[in-house]
Amino acid sequence: MSGPDLGALSGLLSGAALRAARLAEGKEADGRPSPGTIRFTSGNPDAGSLPVTPLQAALDRVLRRSPRAALWYAPLAGPAPLREAVAGLIARDTRMDVPPGAVAITAGAAPALELLCSAFLDPGDVAVTQEPTWKAFTRSAADRGARVASCLVEGPESSLDELEQAQRRAAAEGRRVKLLYVVPDHGNPTGCSMSEAQRRAVIEWASRHSVLVVEFSKTLATGLRIGWLCGDPLLLASLEPLRFDNGVNPLVSLAIVDLIESGHFDRHVRTVREVYRRKAAAVAAGLAREAPSAPSPPAPRGGMFVWLPLPAGVQAATVVRVAEEAERVATAPGTSFYPVSRGGVGHLRLCYASVPEADVLEGASRLGRVLRSMMAGAGQGRP
Repeated sequence: MSGPDLGALSGLLSGAALRAARLAEGKEADGRPSPGTIRFTSGNPDAGSLPVTPLQAALDRVLRRSPRAALWYAPLAGPAPLREAVAGLIARDTRMDVPPGAVAITAGAAPALELLCSAFLDPGDVAVTQEPTWKAFTRSAADRGARVASCLVEGPESSLDELEQAQRRAAAEGRRVKLLYVVPDHGNPTGCSMSEAQRRAVIEWASRHSVLVVEFSKTLATGLRIGWLCGDPLLLASLEPLRFDNGVNPLVSLAIVDLIESGHFDRHVRTVREVYRRKAAAVAAGLAREAPSAPSPPAPRGGMFVWLPLPAGVQAATVVRVAEEAERVATAPGTSFYPVSRGGVGHLRLCYASVPEADVLEGASRLGRVLRSMMAGAGQGRP
């Protein structure tokens, strides 16, 4: 499905709107799929694991216990109980001392990226993003007039060479690298994680050059639109004057506090990890069954994604088209995740999270048949 033709509005739309439209080109639409299509394109979580009943009970308890706090505006930094709860989770998982003042609540990851780019990027500054990556950071940085560079900071072949090169190029042009965007754990789209050595090297590089490192993840339910920032309290306080959202949804925030304090949040995370482990295994089994000689994807150790390398000479755009037309299985081309360097022609991203568990093996098998046919046809793309 193609997006709207914005040509008639080209004289009215801002540069930011036009850049957003260009970034959206080629993105798979999740609405109105062909009947019977299995879609590995949506970034939504597993529907069967959504904590519907615990959340309903939590919302009821919050409204009975704290109706005014739940229905009035929240502080710009977020409701204090949620800041305290999130700080506790971070401290528990990292074994670091994290005061509530080091946490700010946002309406999800994308608004947080917008806020950070507004606060720290001026026109002409340089922002660096890992590639392949999610496009939101690139869009937010470009909208502030920043130049966006890319680097590889995860995987066994990565090094700091590209970061050092980006820093030297910026310095030679009289510019400064301000932000580095990475997803160190089970990133989108690769599913890979940075090693401990890589993390330390990135932090040391950022500290040496006074670069702010930005990273995000998702755990509960995307529709709740609640996220958080953790950082230096002074840094977070500097963001508040830039916020025009009057704070996040306090009802949902306090319900999340209830889920955390009751133990439902931890149980939910354990449940989802097991569901995603089974789905990732089903993807690998379906591909191996139908296309055993095709390149195998790295086995994800967490997250929601499989980053599938394609056979030599096979183009991602061709596979996407043929797979949907011939086998009714939808995937995302790797090119969608290279907003800077325009790579990814030899990869697909499969997001198995929202695919019903019973359909994952079938969908991967359908895709495997497409790959097998393409390999047999010398990469001509006609099964």
